[in-house]
Amino acid sequence: MVKHSPPAWIDHLLEWYCADYYLEEVQGDLHEWYASVWSERTPRTANLRYFWAVVRYFSWFRLKPVHQLFPNINPLTMKNITILTFRHLMKDKLSGSVRIVNLVLGITTFMLAWVYAQYELNYDTHHQDPEQIYRFGFDFGDGAWAASPMGVGQAALDEFPEVAAMARFIPIDHTTITYEDVVFDERAGFWADSMAFDLLATEFVQGNPHTALREPSGIVLTESLAQKYFGEEDPMGKTVALSADVDFRTGEQPLRQVTGVIRDLPQRTHLQYDFLISAYLTFPDDFLRYWQNNWVYTYFRIPNPAHVAKVQQSIFDLAVEWEYLVEEEVETAKVVLTPVQQIHLYTNHEKEYADNGNIYYVYILLAIGGFVLLVSSINFINLTIIRGLDRAKEVGLRKTIGATRLQLIFQFLGETFVILFLSGLLSVFLLLLAAPLLQQGSGLALPLNVFSNPRLLLTLVFILAAIEILSGIYPAWVLSRMNPAEGVKSGGRSHTMRRVSTTRQGLIVAQFSLSILLTVGSLVVYQQLSYLQDKNLGFQKDQIMVFETTSDRIGNLEAFRDELRKIPGVENVTTSTDIPGWRVQLRHQRLLQEEEPEVTRVIYADENFVDTYGMEFVSGETFHTPM
Repeated sequence: MVKHSPPAWIDHLLEWYCADYYLEEVQGDLHEWYASVWSERTPRTANLRYFWAVVRYFSWFRLKPVHQLFPNINPLTMKNITILTFRHLMKDKLSGSVRIVNLVLGITTFMLAWVYAQYELNYDTHHQDPEQIYRFGFDFGDGAWAASPMGVGQAALDEFPEVAAMARFIPIDHTTITYEDVVFDERAGFWADSMAFDLLATEFVQGNPHTALREPSGIVLTESLAQKYFGEEDPMGKTVALSADVDFRTGEQPLRQVTGVIRDLPQRTHLQYDFLISAYLTFPDDFLRYWQNNWVYTYFRIPNPAHVAKVQQSIFDLAVEWEYLVEEEVETAKVVLTPVQQIHLYTNHEKEYADNGNIYYVYILLAIGGFVLLVSSINFINLTIIRGLDRAKEVGLRKTIGATRLQLIFQFLGETFVILFLSGLLSVFLLLLAAPLLQQGSGLALPLNVFSNPRLLLTLVFILAAIEILSGIYPAWVLSRMNPAEGVKSGGRSHTMRRVSTTRQGLIVAQFSLSILLTVGSLVVYQQLSYLQDKNLGFQKDQIMVFETTSDRIGNLEAFRDELRKIPGVENVTTSTDIPGWRVQLRHQRLLQEEEPEVTRVIYADENFVDTYGMEFVSGETFHTPM
């Protein structure tokens, strides 16, 4: 019977890491198992399974001591390699500087792109079980809506057992909050259901997340807002008044009592707010069940992802039953349940609460960072190969006096490691310098500190290890195989140069191809940005100051505008619900000579709007204030 043996290189791997007192037993068992697999499977399958078995047997208690794993590496050896590396760098300062600067720029560029990508991809991960949370909306055939009717949430919670929890957030676009005759302007707030914190989890400093919004007069503030209003006083139980808030029972402005204080929300959440107030004092129960208008953000917790499609269909059927969807909409409309972790990058629905990102921009930035790193790595590999060939005579002499091939390989790898280590340190330093500038310019708190960001540190280690393998192993392998006589006589430039010429040419072609691709991409982006900057927008955007306020803060609007016109340098004043360039909300508007209302984007403005923004009429003229 023919005995089949596994590939020798896999056995060498096992013999390399496995301690001697385990090797005979482990190797014997594996060989017997390999023979049985060979008889039942194809040789290729047997070899693959044997390799995987050897990898799986790797464990710390079977591992050889470090000095046996790497007999040629010890502190003295590393010291000598480091000294030699610095000598070579000082001897050829230009080549060494080019290699280090090249790597630093490539590594830093990729790390910045990677950190930004990780920042964007980790939106809304702080919630409890975020994969169970979905935002509800309708798509009427012309695009999905982020907002939804008020009554859908409660109906779904009552009717469908697959929905474990529900919360609605009703936006407060602009309000004033008064505490002891001190008035504060605020924008980031919502009326909310009592289960708001059960879905979109937030850390409470004071109060109970399960009961804070059950009190009809309750209001929950962020820590910074509580500090702004009350200073060092205990905010719990304090009362404030909101101009946008009305008690539906009395028609008067109610007092809101602080029932909770939460940590400031993390920057990476799509729904930012500074305060939440209970919806039960402002809106009657029948209004909270009202199926009209899309102006509420509704969230569901659906524990089983297999039930999502069923919930979508059930809500659709309910919308048809309650005649929310008219006959012509039934064919085109659909229910959209968006996972909360996908809202920031994968959606740009109508009536989004805030501007979202775009996953394609993240991919493009990562690709650019990857291309820059790849070009830098290829350039470093080429320079390393050339520098190694210049030392062919040194390799020949070392072999002549007894240096082994393994010692030479470790020497070249060690020198490459020292250069990479220096480049990595400089990249970390550059990231630390860039962090405050990037945060100030972008407004994003990117975690660029390697020492406090384990993922970033692991990424840096992985990059350096990959470059070490790609740029160090090949030159070290080729030069260590050099014939000593060839190295001493010809400097290694005869046979060895021919051996690596094809590889170098391929690397150079790849480097230039990537460089051309990056250059073309940069030119395209530059032209697009120039087009956006120079394009005529149809209105004058320069030298116009815009500030937001509420009607209750102004009083007599016309008198207020007259006072503004008296300010030196003010040429014109206008008031409007929106400004050009904003994402104006869709409204049902009945136009003249039309029987049915049209859904269109409308800005309500005064008679000075067109002149103030320097717009030109294609036909007709601006409207005038009736006398």
